[in-house]
Amino acid sequence: MTSALDGEVAVYTTGEECPWAELYPYFVKGTGGKTYPATGGLKPGVGIMWGLLRGIPELISASIAANRPWVYLDHGYFHRGHYAGHYRMTWCDFQQRRTIERPADRWESLNVKVSPWKKGKNVVVCPPSDLVLRMMGMPFWTKDAVKSLKEKTDRPIVIQTKGQPFVKAMQDAHCVVTIASIAAVEAALLGVPVFVSEMSAAAPIGRLDLEVETPLYPEREQWARSLAYGQFTRDEWASGLAWSILKENLC
Repeated sequence: MTSALDGEVAVYTTGEECPWAELYPYFVKGTGGKTYPATGGLKPGVGIMWGLLRGIPELISASIAANRPWVYLDHGYFHRGHYAGHYRMTWCDFQQRRTIERPADRWESLNVKVSPWKKGKNVVVCPPSDLVLRMMGMPFWTKDAVKSLKEKTDRPIVIQTKGQPFVKAMQDAHCVVTIASIAAVEAALLGVPVFVSEMSAAAPIGRLDLEVETPLYPEREQWARSLAYGQFTRDEWASGLAWSILKENLC
């Protein structure tokens, strides 16, 4: 069956000085695509785009406006990290926001522990970076979220910024509140309920509002399996495995 990924592929690069520059050859090999500078505008075919810097946001906006297909790459949901880690891959979106029924093999191979749901005291707010908030048109999200939370709960509210010890913050967490940070995925695996936006990969197992006194405690196995099929190592990209699985989703 013909897939939207069977045509030309444009792998957009953002400069040799970038920490992920050495990953481009893996993407090119696995897709049969060609590289183009991200600052050079849209090229024919499906665009493969990494991150949110150096011309990529403009390419994504242009792709959406022109109804052109694009694939977004970034750090994975589990076992992230340059260069031996996993990288998530999403069709025309920034995160996988729906649960796709998948076998257990890729999830089990990661050997990631899923802790039982637990109860705690603190509402932990995990804001995106200022850059991401500006790009989303929500520069005052953190302030607004805290104000709304104070109207709904008397619990302590803790602001958890990137770089602070996350696992420690989860020890007495009642829930995590964020927009679409991968912190929500990590929190759910640690047994902490999440309140996120519809843009989050944790949306299928969290609440999409700020009613923090009534969190959800759903089953997480199928959700985790689904996300494990949406991330790949660089060698799995080079072999074509990642591209073939994405094609299967679109057929």
